[in-house]
Amino acid sequence: LALIWDTLSADIKRHEERHAEIARGYARSLDKQLKALRPQKNCAEMQASVTRTTQKVMDEHDKDQLRFDVVESKNFDARMTRLLKHRISQKSSNR
Repeated sequence: LALIWDTLSADIKRHEERHAEIARGYARSLDKQLKALRPQKNCAEMQASVTRTTQKVMDEHDKDQLRFDVVESKNFDARMTRLLKHRISQKSSNR
C-alpha cells in the first residue's frame, strides 16, 4: 500500500507542477502582450484593450489546462501501471 501511495503522490506532484508551468507560461505571455499594447486615446479605451487581451490569454490558458487534464486522465491507468512496475523493479534490485 505504501508503494502505491508513494507512486500516486509523486504522480500528483508532477501533475500539479505541470499545471504551474503552464500557468507561468501564460503569465509571461500576458505580461508581454500587455506591455506591447499601444497607447489609446483615453483610459476607457485602454482598459477595454487590457480587458480584451487579458480575456484572450486567460481563455487560451484555461483551454490548455483542460487539454492537459484530458490527456492526463486518458493515460492515467497506463502511467500508474508503468510507474508501479518501475518502482517494484527498483525495489527488487535494491535487495
